[in-house]
Order: sequence, then structure tokens, then C-alpha cells
Amino acid sequence: TTSLVKTFATDSTTYLLIVSDTLGTCTDTTRYPVYVPKSPSTLLGNKEFCLGDVVSLSPLTSQPITNVKWYKSPVFINPINVGSQTSVNVSPNTEQFYYLGFEYAGCPFRDSTLLQPLNVDVNLVEPPFACYNEEVVISANATPTSVVYIWETDATEITDASLPSNQIRLLATQDEKVKVTAVNHIGCSAADSILFEVTKLTPTAHTIDFLDTLYVKGDTADIAVIPAPPEYVYIWEPQEVFRPFDAAKSQFQVLDNDTVYVTISDGFCNLKLRQRVRVLDNPCGPPDIFVPNAFSPNGDNNNDILKVRGQYIDAMLFRVYDRWGQKVFESRNQDKGWDGTFKGKELDPTVFVYYLEVQCIFGKQYKTKGNVTLLK
Repeated sequence: TTSLVKTFATDSTTYLLIVSDTLGTCTDTTRYPVYVPKSPSTLLGNKEFCLGDVVSLSPLTSQPITNVKWYKSPVFINPINVGSQTSVNVSPNTEQFYYLGFEYAGCPFRDSTLLQPLNVDVNLVEPPFACYNEEVVISANATPTSVVYIWETDATEITDASLPSNQIRLLATQDEKVKVTAVNHIGCSAADSILFEVTKLTPTAHTIDFLDTLYVKGDTADIAVIPAPPEYVYIWEPQEVFRPFDAAKSQFQVLDNDTVYVTISDGFCNLKLRQRVRVLDNPCGPPDIFVPNAFSPNGDNNNDILKVRGQYIDAMLFRVYDRWGQKVFESRNQDKGWDGTFKGKELDPTVFVYYLEVQCIFGKQYKTKGNVTLLK
């Protein structure tokens, strides 16, 4: 008699078979081992990767598996690998399951993996415009927010521990490029950059221009900003001495030693310039203008020439006479002095009389006379 027994084996085991007659007086036994192979580990698991990268799928096992097939379908149709290839390169744009079918020890097995593409995006928030020497904070917005920010710039960075890592504080002195790179936990990255622009209102771009920094009290001086774009606004200070006080070109009355200021505005930034003005009480006379009381024309290059000394001389007439009233020297040029000779002859040491008339650059006049001693 043949008896068929069916069983569903989930693990390797040994079955014991007992055979007996109908009376139970005779029995026999046998053992029947059943081997159920276990699926070898393929170490697939779920994988995160950077969007756009290519991922190589391959079963990682040391067991001799065969008939390896990769599928995108959960019903294991239409394999995506070719022939005997055991690996496949893929680059999905969204989350995607991939299914693995293979045989081991004559039994079919299956596994799967979930690929998760990760994308990083970052954008810099550009400031509208930066004024010279102003502190400016630039921010970066990244998706996802859990990233590391790497900043790059040649601008002067101001350390500020209170700022979050997605912000940087800079000192605006000139146009500079600012770049930020956002990196996530698996190394995916994105970058953005901007040209950090600074206003053209800088101390080196504009100057105060006027005739001189030295004036006589009560003078009226012309003054101007150069260059002076017409779209800018100009305010002079102190306003009470300027006519007008709100134009690029103006005049001011010099009253005392002082500093004048002009504030230039382009509608967004302001630049303040200053200029020191020196007031002379009596520049057309001593001690600013004088004639030495002695000179020694002996050829030692020390005080050999008698000249009119002083500043602010526009024109002059300088005459020297001997004690009998004979004119021995005359000059209208401050750089031309007397060498102690008359008609090519060296004169003896004695006292001479000089007369000086001066026209100063401020319009004032000065006249004087005195004695000068010729020494040897």
C-alpha cells in the first residue's frame, strides 16, 4: 500500500516515518531529512542619494546566486537588466522601488529596495543696495533647512556669534562677490552667488574744491563738490555762512578758523566731507612778510643774498639805497635778491636803507622801510 503525505516545510528538518501492520505487531521506522534553503542576504536596504546622481544596484552576497533579474514592477515583469548582468544603473527623479529576483540552491527568492533622491536648493537674499562702510547682513534660504552653509567672499566679514548659520555680516567698502554652498547630511550640495554692490558715494569718489584753504577774515570764498552729479542732493554746513547752502557750488563767508562740511545724498546713502579753513588776521605784513636786517655775501652759501621773505605776495617793488641816497639795487621779483654788488663791484660792509611796497594776493597792500647791514 502506498500512502502520500504532503507537508509545507518552512525550515530544514527531518521527518520520522513509522510503518506497522494492521495488528500493530510489526513496525518499522525510517528518517527522511528535508532541506529548505534560506534566502541569502543581499544587503539591499533603502538608499538615499543626490538627485541627478546614478545609483548602481547590485546584490551584495557571497552566495552563488543565479538568474539575477531587476524589475521596476512589483509583479516581477519586464526586467531592466540585460542578459547575465547582475547589476543595473538607475537615476530616478522621485522615490522608486526596485525589485530583485534570483535563484539560490534551485529555489526562487525575491528582495526589494527603495531609492530616495534628495535635492538641495539654496538662494541668496540680495540686499537692495549697500552704503559705503555700512554693515550689511546677507541671508541664504535653503531647502531642506537642515543643511550646512559654507560662505565664500573677499569682502570684510564681521564675526557675529548671534547670527544663524544661514546669514553673514559684511562691511561694505567695495563691490564684492558673495557665494554660499548648502550641503546636506549625505553630501548633496547646491550653490548660489551674488555681486554685492556698494554705493558710489565714497570718500575717494568726491572732494571739496575751492581756491585756497587760507583766507582773510571776512573774505567770501567759492567752494564746490567735484564731481557733482545733478541728481544728487548737497547740503553745506554751517548753513548760515553759505549762499546757497543746498547746491553743489556755493560761496561762504570766512569768519574764523573753522571746518566746513558738505553732506552728499544719492537718495539712499549719505556721504559727509569736511575741509579745514584757516583764517589769517593780517597776512599782508609782518610776521608773514619781512626783510632780514643783515646778510653776508661772502660766498659761503649761507645768507649770501638779500631777499624779501614771506607768503601771499602777488607783486612787489624792493629798492636798496646807500647812505648818500644812491640806489644800488631794485627788484620786482621776490625770487631775485641783492648779492651786495653795485655795477659789478662788491660793496664794503656798511648799513643800507631799503623801501618795500607789496601787493598781496588778498588785494591788500603793505609798505615799509628799514635798515639792513652788509657783513663780510
